[in-house]
Amino acid sequence: MTSDGIKDSDWDIVKTYAAEICVLSADNLSDVFAKNKLTNYLKKLENQYGRLPSIVATQADYVDDISQSLALNKEAYMTACEISDTTNMSLISGGIAEIYLEELNDNSKGKFWLNVFKDCLSQHTDEYLNVLFDELSNLAE
Repeated sequence: MTSDGIKDSDWDIVKTYAAEICVLSADNLSDVFAKNKLTNYLKKLENQYGRLPSIVATQADYVDDISQSLALNKEAYMTACEISDTTNMSLISGGIAEIYLEELNDNSKGKFWLNVFKDCLSQHTDEYLNVLFDELSNLAE
């Protein structure tokens, strides 16, 4: 089960669709089809489970507009905070910091979210998140 309550069997389908997208070329019509399948499935999960952080943050990963991605990630982060979902708080805050530092080159906002990420890591961490934090910290210097 995801940290916000989605059954593994339901979330495994999201993972399968995401893996399909990773294999396809970004300019390929099949990629658009695969993203649509994932988006439609996420809507189905949202109808079933509600607007949970896992769903919203995954939607953010597959939109082309960076400002929309940030808005969705921030919504997902706030929802994770509301339900005390420390796993998603860590994952999402790290993702937001990464967007600011790597894609937008906004060190000020990147450092802010890096500090949020650091605070979240005190409640939930794993090896991947520790490596991500170290990489982002190096970018912010």
